[in-house]
Amino acid sequence: MQEINFSIEVKELLESYGLPVADIPGNDQIRLFGIKADGALTAVVGIEVYEEYALVRSLAVKQQFRGSGIGRNLIASLEDWARTKRVARLFLLTETAGRFFGYQGYRPIPRSETPQVIKDTSEFSGICPGSAELMIKELIASNESTAYQDKAGAS
Repeated sequence: MQEINFSIEVKELLESYGLPVADIPGNDQIRLFGIKADGALTAVVGIEVYEEYALVRSLAVKQQFRGSGIGRNLIASLEDWARTKRVARLFLLTETAGRFFGYQGYRPIPRSETPQVIKDTSEFSGICPGSAELMIKELIASNESTAYQDKAGAS
């Protein structure tokens, strides 16, 4: 997995699965990561980070690579990256991939349990329909996150 910039190749892959792209260019909160084979993009995922919370954005794997484990590996690598940034909870909205993310340890939650900073994102507040399933994965137990914040505040 490598960090990548928004490009025509990223845009086309995301759009081929009907995933939103309008708010990605120019949004400094969104980081994109991809996997390439022979120089061509085979999979992409984004993350929108707000301190201890983050929103997983638009996982897409080219059709010929689906079922190969690339999506699982990309999500696992993204979660590892998020942990290094001290993200405690990952959220995502999906209309079609709930089962896939469930296998990765995400669980559905009511929208009322969403932190305001995630509710304020363009994806949550307007791009994704209200019918999209909201899911969460705890990356850092809340007591670990608090201990880290206490240490960080003490330095």
